[in-house]
Amino acid sequence: RSQQVFSTPSSVGTLEGSRMYKRGGAYYIFLTRPANGQYVLKSTNGPFGPYEMRQVLLNMGGPVSGGGVPHQGGLVQTQNGAWYYMAFQDAYPGGRIPVLAPITWTSDGWPTVQTVNGAWGGSYPYPNVPRPPRQVKSPTGTDTFAGTQLGPEWEWNHNPDTTKYSVDNGLRLQTATVTNDLYSARNTLTHRILGPSSTATIQLDYSAMRDGDRAGLAMLRDSSAWIGIRRDNGQTRLVATNNLTMNSSWQTTSTGTEAASTP
Repeated sequence: RSQQVFSTPSSVGTLEGSRMYKRGGAYYIFLTRPANGQYVLKSTNGPFGPYEMRQVLLNMGGPVSGGGVPHQGGLVQTQNGAWYYMAFQDAYPGGRIPVLAPITWTSDGWPTVQTVNGAWGGSYPYPNVPRPPRQVKSPTGTDTFAGTQLGPEWEWNHNPDTTKYSVDNGLRLQTATVTNDLYSARNTLTHRILGPSSTATIQLDYSAMRDGDRAGLAMLRDSSAWIGIRRDNGQTRLVATNNLTMNSSWQTTSTGTEAASTP
C-alpha cells in the first residue's frame, strides 16, 4: 500500500539518501542529514512502522583526517553472514572517497560500527570474501592509451564529438569547438584526481597545433586552472592560467587570467 511511514522532526531538518533493509523481523531505513549526519530508523512492526529513530552509527570522525563524518552509506552482508558499513567521507579537494567498517548488532537490534580506540579504524582485517576474479586496474601509473579504446577511468566533460578524437596506441585530440571558455570546450577528456595530493605527467605532441589552439592539463571544477600550450600568431607558448569560474547555474563567470608564460 501507499503510506507515509515517517516524518522527520523539525529539530533534525532535511533527511535524504534513504536505504531500506530487513534483518530478522526488523525493518531499517538509513537516512543522511547533509552533509555529515547519519540516522537509522527501526521498526519491529513491519515495513509501515512505526519507526524509532537513532543516530547510532556515526557520532564519530572517520579514518581520513579533515574528511568529516562517514555518511550516506549502506549495509553489506558477506556470504558468511558478517556485516559491514560502506560509507564515504568528503576528502577536499579530491571529492568523496569510500570507507568501510565492520558492523556489530546490539541485543535489541541496532547496528554499531566496530571501533578502534573509540573511533572508526584507520584499517580493519580484510573481509572474509572471495577475492575478485580479476584485479581492478590501479588508477595511478602510466597510461599509453594502448589499443583502440579509452579505459573506463576516462570520461568526457561533454558528450564527445566522436569524429574529433581517436585512440590507436596513443590518444589524438582535435579541436571540436571554437571558444575561449574551457567549460564549453570540446573535446575535454577528464579523470578523477587522487587526493590528498597528486602529480600528473604528460607527453604532448603539439606540432600539429594551429593558431588559436590550446592543449594541456586542467584542474576542472567550478573554480579551475589550466597549464598547457597556446598557439597564437605563429608563436607557441607554455602558459599557466588561473581563476576560471562558473556560478551555481553552470554559467561561466570568468575565463581566467594568465599567471605566467614562457616560449
